[in-house]
Amino acid sequence: FDAEAKTVVPVTGLPSDLAGFGGEPYGENGAMYIAVTVTGGDKPAFYRIDAATGRATKGLVIDAESVATAGKLTVRK
Repeated sequence: FDAEAKTVVPVTGLPSDLAGFGGEPYGENGAMYIAVTVTGGDKPAFYRIDAATGRATKGLVIDAESVATAGKLTVRK
């Protein structure tokens, strides 16, 4: 959703057996990352959603029943 342009980009590529999302999405470099849980028996996975195109791509699969949230840790030297 772009409030200034008053436009909505539909998201495509999410699984058809979507059960829910894991908390707040994490955004970085024009993409949103969100945990997705499905009903078909597969493990939850993080999906990367391109903000410009709305295309969702499956990424990291989590060995768990559900995921509460997404985030990023930064190591400071």
